[in-house]
Amino acid sequence: MSKPRELDWSEVLESALTSPGNLYDTYSRFHDYSLGNMVLFRLQNLHEPVAPYSVWKKLGRKVVRGARAKEVIVPVMVNEPEPDETIEEKRVARLVGFNVVRAVFGLSDTTGPEIPPRPTPGWDLAQALGKLGIREVAFDQPNGNLQGYSHRLEFAVNPIAVNPTTDPCTEK
Repeated sequence: MSKPRELDWSEVLESALTSPGNLYDTYSRFHDYSLGNMVLFRLQNLHEPVAPYSVWKKLGRKVVRGARAKEVIVPVMVNEPEPDETIEEKRVARLVGFNVVRAVFGLSDTTGPEIPPRPTPGWDLAQALGKLGIREVAFDQPNGNLQGYSHRLEFAVNPIAVNPTTDPCTEK
């Protein structure tokens, strides 16, 4: 097995502070990764959801032949006896460090069905719009290039828009 790669943390921090765009939104749709992992993905030119082979398999997607796994930072845990051994010996996991391993594949490294949007716990679009006094109205513009519009407390979304759903968690 090859030796884990050492990271230049000053380079990682510099990239996190100067990279254009919003790193968090890139990965929150699919899986929650630490900021360190998001920066590491960015350094590998990954701008898409990533997951281990087993997750892609559960989602019905297949890793493309010849695709190379990307690096991810994983914790190194050791099991040791619990400090209080009066009743019975229990083992607890203790974090001892981190390794960088090749263990995840990007969405573009896979083929298969679309990945459904990840729901936001506790979010309900209808309830939010109701509390704000905002309502959706029918799209009544002939311009097919117009994705949608709003006027005062009303909004409309073109049904042939690139992303016509108003709620990222459900389809109309």
